[in-house]
Amino acid sequence: MISSKHATAATTGILLVLVFVGIAIVAGRPERQTKAEVAVTATSTASAKFIPPPSVAAMLHNAVLHWSSENYVNKTGGRDPYNGQGTTVDTWVQTNSTGAVVKLHAIIYDASGQAIQEVLQDINYTTRVFGQAYAQLFPTPPPLRAPTSSQSAGPVATITEDLLCQTGPGGLNLNQSADLVPPFADPAAPQAGYTLMRRSAPAPAAPLTPTPAGFTPKNVFETSSTVDVYSKTTPLSYGQKTDTVEIQPDGRIVQLEDAIVDGQGQTLSQSRQVYGPLQVYRVDDTPPSAFILSSFGQELCHE
Repeated sequence: MISSKHATAATTGILLVLVFVGIAIVAGRPERQTKAEVAVTATSTASAKFIPPPSVAAMLHNAVLHWSSENYVNKTGGRDPYNGQGTTVDTWVQTNSTGAVVKLHAIIYDASGQAIQEVLQDINYTTRVFGQAYAQLFPTPPPLRAPTSSQSAGPVATITEDLLCQTGPGGLNLNQSADLVPPFADPAAPQAGYTLMRRSAPAPAAPLTPTPAGFTPKNVFETSSTVDVYSKTTPLSYGQKTDTVEIQPDGRIVQLEDAIVDGQGQTLSQSRQVYGPLQVYRVDDTPPSAFILSSFGQELCHE
């Protein structure tokens, strides 16, 4: 249910996977040396497949949203240092009048609560920060801006702490950034391509979304005790993919899962994302820390 601004929100808990967003949420941590994607950037790509109730969509426009999510990705041959391990993401986004995300800030934590990635974006610039576990993935840093013709390629870069902080022009794509908002689905409408597997099943355990001291959300989408579980199987040329979605009575999707198997039934990849309560703030009543680098990011970026 949606609680009013005077309702009690979660006040404790360190977070928790896109980021970045969101941002497959996770599940797009860097798999190649040539492209560095934070977990949150892919966290909520499934939202494009579902249409939220109209009342919910309006509430998420011209607002600042804050949520925590727990992510798990296990990909055969995956090079991410946290492949097969659970991570937690704390995410802030600001939306405009159309619901597109114009600012994003996400911090990814390992199971011990240690920050391992951070991303800060607006429509013009992106900063990505990677913990030391990622150093071996970047023998040459993936550039955010192509060198000009007057710049020499120079020798191959050696690994230094600075390569773990990547910043430069290139920000959020307003045509796609609405997908970084946690997904909703109208519970009264059929879910295209999905089959209802279980109704009123027990809801998954969800992380807390901490409330910064001195600030009160305008609204909070809390977690419910039950969910409806939907599933979809898609044939692939080498096997099949199964997607599972768990939806609360208010339409909020609180768990996304997918699994890909080959023709012999061997699992190639699995991912899972569980969303905690979603806080909605007024743009003019947002904690200053929402859209600045944390101490983790400042240290690696020498700020």
